Amino acid sequence: MSSGPGFLALAPHRSGTASLLSDAARRRGMEVTVLPADGVPERYREREDGHYYGGPRFAARVADPLGVALLEPHDGWLDGLPDAFTGRSVSRVRLSEARRRTGPLFVKPPTDKSFPAAVWAVVEANMAWFSTVYAADPDRALDVVLRSAGPGSLVRERDLTFRRARPAEPASRG
Repeated sequence: MSSGPGFLALAPHRSGTASLLSDAARRRGMEVTVLPADGVPERYREREDGHYYGGPRFAARVADPLGVALLEPHDGWLDGLPDAFTGRSVSRVRLSEARRRTGPLFVKPPTDKSFPAAVWAVVEANMAWFSTVYAADPDRALDVVLRSAGPGSLVRERDLTFRRARPAEPASRG
């Protein structure tokens, strides 16, 4: 493991947040790299000092080669909150059941960002390594990103429950 501040690997998709986090990382002396669409270059593989910012699909391909553990909430986090925090009844159901319900209904994936935000409600527990900075201080936002997508060897015991499962190994064709 490097004795320096490590590096921040970015998905190839550029965004305003990626630029803000890149600048904040460079101010800390971190190396910043935009990964190519085809994966992780050899020089960044298993360095044990890498962090990641970008989308979940790309993360599924690059987290292991980078040696990065991705932390995220489990799907049941929102319906586990007390009504006092949500101000409403929250339940997790399959989309087919939600389609059969009548009356007003707010439907969204529990952690996925594939639906656009359209209400102001409970602060969502999204994947910090794929969240937007908005008006937050980029240096403080970088702290959250570094902790939520950093070296697997540094994941705190209390955070292990939030560690994203590794993708299954492809079956051999032997």
